[in-house]
Amino acid sequence: YQEGKPTQAFNLVKDLGKDYPRAACVLSVLYYNGQGCEQDYEKAFYYSSLGKKEDVDVYAMYARMLYYGEGCKKDESKGIYELCAAAAKGSKLALMRLGEIDLYKNNANETTITNLNIAGEDGYNYSYFLLATIYLNGNGTIKQNNEKAFEYMKKAAELGVHDAIDFFENMKKTVFYLILAFICFGQTDIFAQTDEVKPWTDVVIDNRDPSLWTWNKNNSSRFSIRGDFDGDGFSENLYETATTIFSDNDELTPLKL
Repeated sequence: YQEGKPTQAFNLVKDLGKDYPRAACVLSVLYYNGQGCEQDYEKAFYYSSLGKKEDVDVYAMYARMLYYGEGCKKDESKGIYELCAAAAKGSKLALMRLGEIDLYKNNANETTITNLNIAGEDGYNYSYFLLATIYLNGNGTIKQNNEKAFEYMKKAAELGVHDAIDFFENMKKTVFYLILAFICFGQTDIFAQTDEVKPWTDVVIDNRDPSLWTWNKNNSSRFSIRGDFDGDGFSENLYETATTIFSDNDELTPLKL
């Protein structure tokens, strides 16, 4: 299994799991990930229960499955208890899973940050993505910190964490589309403005519920773009709503988003 040959590993231990805890550990991981065999959470949970005393990380896997009800009856309280027990026995995977739960429950704190850093330093690279996510928006008692969020996200991406890599890829796409929008809508004049702020370049943040917004070209408008959109030689504004773009030129047909 450690040599990257899951099928051979499965064939070697598939009949040994009930009698040998180490074999049960291998089978629990193979069944959970569907490596060398068909994915089966029930069998993964069963074999992890047999191997948890042999390997603290298998113990952590068993506890997490218990928490989420994967292949077994869901029991969050017992899952947390078992994760803490696995962490106390030295499982850095358990520390990462506890941090993951804190994140999803919006309950992150300084202990969460410490545990995730310890897990990351031990090779559980996904911990860095969890840290980045916590700092990206703020979570629990941890305040938003974009600098730390970027630092951890970059580290996770460099270590091959797919979620972090996807995050940066999506950022690149967002920047690309923003640039493309400026080019398509003729916004070259926006970079040549003087001290006067043009009404179509004002950016207004509105934190109210969108259902309460009105679309009357005031501060509740999402954005406005100016350009010659109908080709008649005269500029007009386009205003965004939640579902359409409308214009101050009644001859323009609203564009469905």
